[in-house]
Amino acid sequence: MKIFSVVVTYNPDWVAVQQLANRLFSAGVQSIIVDNSEVEINNKTLDREYCTLLSLGENLGIASAQNKGIDYCLEKNADIIVFFDQDSVISDEFISKLVEPIMTQNENIVAPTFIDAEKGFFYPIVSISKYGMRKKVLPSKTSPSFHTNTAISSGTAVKSTVFDIVGKMKEDLFIDYVDTEWCLRCENFGIKILILPDNQMLHSIGDKSFNIAGFTVPVHSPQRRYYRVRNSFAMLRFKHIPIILGLREVSFSLIHQLLLIITQKGKRKEYAKYGIIAVWHGIKSVKGKFITKKKSLG
Repeated sequence: MKIFSVVVTYNPDWVAVQQLANRLFSAGVQSIIVDNSEVEINNKTLDREYCTLLSLGENLGIASAQNKGIDYCLEKNADIIVFFDQDSVISDEFISKLVEPIMTQNENIVAPTFIDAEKGFFYPIVSISKYGMRKKVLPSKTSPSFHTNTAISSGTAVKSTVFDIVGKMKEDLFIDYVDTEWCLRCENFGIKILILPDNQMLHSIGDKSFNIAGFTVPVHSPQRRYYRVRNSFAMLRFKHIPIILGLREVSFSLIHQLLLIITQKGKRKEYAKYGIIAVWHGIKSVKGKFITKKKSLG
């Protein structure tokens, strides 16, 4: 089987990206680096023997970048496509474990589990009921494999025929909820995600985080939070997204934004400004990239 990877980058640490590409190459995976950076990349930035670079020249969003990578892989007759972020770090046996269920058990989508890069705990796996209720499963390294209907795109392997059935990513979301919407669209077509607790990746959510009342609250930039809040309203408009889940995401996005306005000294006005714009754009169903007069946000 031909295995390709799509790695989406935006002003990354190119040394880390090269290390990921090298490891994938050693595992027999052809890497497609889709770069959203606005700056021109020096030809010596990456060793093209180990990967292919698709430089977009501007930030088109993660969904568009993933789609361009998917198109390239499908043109090369890829059987399996694995998705990564620019800061993904994998073990030598990660790929072989990940794709084995697709090759031998006819699974369509396989995802690893994630360990917090800073604190070392497992992130819970979330399943969504048909009524929109969330159920969390906290895996361990010894847990058996199980199916769910949502997963983080980074580290996920997808059989290429799935895109013929389900379609690609929603580019008008730009970023945030892209993987959630696509996963639930897959379930709408009867396609589940197999989770492998014995195959882990390190992961970090947000630029930093803080704890309040026992909850970990990730901190993203005010510009990034715009997409999170705006796109939570978009979730209400998809027929395959349960209404209760959509209402929950809107409520939690607004509460999260309020907490950031209260706690992030020096940036409170920015969080308030982008939060208000995001709510207005969410109500008005504004889509795509948000562009200010000064610069694009992404």
